[in-house]
Amino acid sequence: MQIYLLSTHIYCGVPILNTYESLPVAGQLIHRRIEAELMEKAYVKTSAPNERPLAEVLSEPLKESILEDIKVRTCFVTPRARGLILQAHESRKRIKGTVSPDPELEVPTPPPDVNYPLDGEKVLTIPGSLREWAAELLFEQDADNKSIATLILDSLLRCPIDTRKELANNVIIMGGTAMLPGFKHSLLTEIKMLLDDPRYASRLPLKEIKIHTPPAKENYVAWLGAAAFGATEAVPSRSITKDQYRQKKYIPDWCDKKWAENGEKTL
Repeated sequence: MQIYLLSTHIYCGVPILNTYESLPVAGQLIHRRIEAELMEKAYVKTSAPNERPLAEVLSEPLKESILEDIKVRTCFVTPRARGLILQAHESRKRIKGTVSPDPELEVPTPPPDVNYPLDGEKVLTIPGSLREWAAELLFEQDADNKSIATLILDSLLRCPIDTRKELANNVIIMGGTAMLPGFKHSLLTEIKMLLDDPRYASRLPLKEIKIHTPPAKENYVAWLGAAAFGATEAVPSRSITKDQYRQKKYIPDWCDKKWAENGEKTL
């Protein structure tokens, strides 16, 4: 199952549907990176005198719940300046023959390793380099130059021009991955860097982006908002049933006054 990172906008209580942007980058992709790095680099302390590679100790793959717990308890988002150095170093490692000494790209000293108990006898040593590298994929631009930061800016560009400044000052980040230490600070830094990029400088002349603290934890604030909205009288006029969608094959544009309350398009 592929999980996507999503971005969309709501103005005056109405979702602007055409601003929807998504990327196949989310928490589970971080889990896959953690798993791959652990299998390659991690060691396990057992009752034996010497540590053994994790790949030799495991009889089955690490459970998703363990990978998520490792992400939540040990990983963090490194500052952007340091993250860019890590990205450049890893990029050179992937391209054969281009790894050369460069003082400006010298890999910083990694954070301390962390011991993580797997069970009563096994203790997993999580490399410090993995702790800061796992979440870096959220900020790596893909082949289409897309990342979590460009997702937000591209979504803003789809909004009516007179709403962009207000929306940029009212950003809310949701999801469990958003709770990683350093995530919001790094995201803001990345966005501010991109605002000076030629791709956005002339089309999106914003001076600042503000991320607000939601009234609940990021990992369940979406549920809380949906629960509050579901208890209002606006639900019938702002929702569509499965049967209605199967018959009409479209979702009403509720910000268009030409749509009647029953979902029928008027002329």
